Amino acid sequence: MIPQQYLNSLNWAPVTSRSHSELTAFSICPAKHFWAHNMRLRPNETNAPIFIGVNVHALLAAYFIAKKEGESHEDALKRVEKKKVKIVNDLTIDILTNLGAMNFVTGKETETILNRLDYSYKLATTWLEKFYPVHSKWEILQVEEKNYVEVNEVRYAFTCDLLIHERGRVFIQDFKCVQKSWDEFYCSNSPQLRLYGTLLEKLGRAVDGYRYLFILFTKNKSKTKMHVEEEQFEIFEKDRSANDRSVLKDYEYQAALVQKAEETKEFPMLIDKARCTWCDFKNLCRGAMGGGSVSNIEFTIGTEFRESDYGY
Repeated sequence: MIPQQYLNSLNWAPVTSRSHSELTAFSICPAKHFWAHNMRLRPNETNAPIFIGVNVHALLAAYFIAKKEGESHEDALKRVEKKKVKIVNDLTIDILTNLGAMNFVTGKETETILNRLDYSYKLATTWLEKFYPVHSKWEILQVEEKNYVEVNEVRYAFTCDLLIHERGRVFIQDFKCVQKSWDEFYCSNSPQLRLYGTLLEKLGRAVDGYRYLFILFTKNKSKTKMHVEEEQFEIFEKDRSANDRSVLKDYEYQAALVQKAEETKEFPMLIDKARCTWCDFKNLCRGAMGGGSVSNIEFTIGTEFRESDYGY
């Protein structure tokens, strides 16, 4: 279990709104949920795929916000460039802060971070230019807007990458940046967008389908080649009530488990060592991998982590 010294921390807090990522984190490992969502910690140096994915999403959002506001393609691309500059400034502040307070960010690490950002920018703008004939036909309804809705005494928070109107239908569009072909099984079975569609309808917004849009890219930083695949999932009216019940039932069950853990302050450590291997928070659970009692494990928050205003 998480030691009492951290449970008594001023930084500790129950999560006020449930989300897909938060409930998924708890199902993977309750201790991971505690570090990421209750203590609100995040790694200082995120691995490359996540870093690129997060920044590509941010840059694409800047473009589609501009388009939603009526700007031209060219002006929207300028907005993307401004967003990149802001990200660089924010990263520079973080790096300087870490140099002054923790002295662990090296010049090589700084160069790596900025190179990844340049790659993210190239990836986003190349896709926007290459597939302009496709996305120029979209009517943008929402761009990463935070939505809140309460269903059966559970308050949910969720954000769609895009909500678009196309060919007389409304779609939830979700971007994925990957280096290999998309996984049809994942698309067919992931409950994330089904949950979003169900919750949007609770807010009075009809949704006709989902679309996962995969941006495939190579590792070649000098010449980025991309291929986009789309997988669209239609929601039929006859299936709506069944979808509502099945999706919400699963998430309500997970929400009840999280609420119980927060009330009892019991966050057990996952005993599956394989899952710990790639966890960003494994160093916080030092010595606990592989099972056994973790009640007396010494937990330490090192300089590789920082507080965040949001769950990781």
